[in-house]
Amino acid sequence: MIGLARFSGGLLVCAVTIAATFSTHARRARPAPLGSRFALSESRPNPFAAATQFEVTLERPGPVEVAIFDLGVRRLYTVHRGDLPAGTHEFTWDGRLADGSRASAGVYFYRVDAGDETLARKLVLLRTP
Repeated sequence: MIGLARFSGGLLVCAVTIAATFSTHARRARPAPLGSRFALSESRPNPFAAATQFEVTLERPGPVEVAIFDLGVRRLYTVHRGDLPAGTHEFTWDGRLADGSRASAGVYFYRVDAGDETLARKLVLLRTP
């Protein structure tokens, strides 16, 4: 919500209120679609300022790619690329880009490609001054 107020002396003040919902279901993976070979958990924390973690649970071993994308679907960082055994694997993104610089505050996606299947979830990166 954006509100404007005018004070004596001609000073104009703009106030912005942002509402956010936070989830406390830290380790619950979303059910995979029927016939899917893996599940992808929600990231925690989300929104985050320093780092966020998420889990990929594989039904069977195989090649997996985990990457971070911006809203323009540009790959910003590859978290993992290679074979993984069946089971649950935890990954962390510290908000850094492939060149080592810090990503700016905004909305990003973490995407997992395993075989011919893809799942993605949204991340919100906050930065403090």
